[in-house]
Amino acid sequence: RKEFSVSSWLNAARSLGTTEEEKKLYEWNASALITVWGDSIAANQGGLHDYSHREWSGILKDLYYQRWKTFFEQKQRELDGKLGESAEEPINFYGMEKAWAEKNKTADSSDHKLQNVIETAKSVYRTAIEAK
Repeated sequence: RKEFSVSSWLNAARSLGTTEEEKKLYEWNASALITVWGDSIAANQGGLHDYSHREWSGILKDLYYQRWKTFFEQKQRELDGKLGESAEEPINFYGMEKAWAEKNKTADSSDHKLQNVIETAKSVYRTAIEAK
């Protein structure tokens, strides 16, 4: 559904701009509002990390999946004893979010195909019933 798509959020923000420069600024502001909210101090020490977390299509794949993947890879290295004598640097989640917010996502996010929710639910239901 378009209500759960980051591209809808970003496109709405871009549409408020009258120049390309404004459109990019508004897109960045909309991106920052759902990720970094400010600088690394505000995120890491001020309690704003994930303050406006959204589970929308587009951001789940493009940002949150990458964050979780990085986290679990680091934990696997710990379990495997591959960190060496010194502890590994903490994951820079803020840096990942900042990079996502600064990336022009308009072309990428508009490519996400919004599917019919009813048809998707029917497909999931059929798959679950057939699996029994």
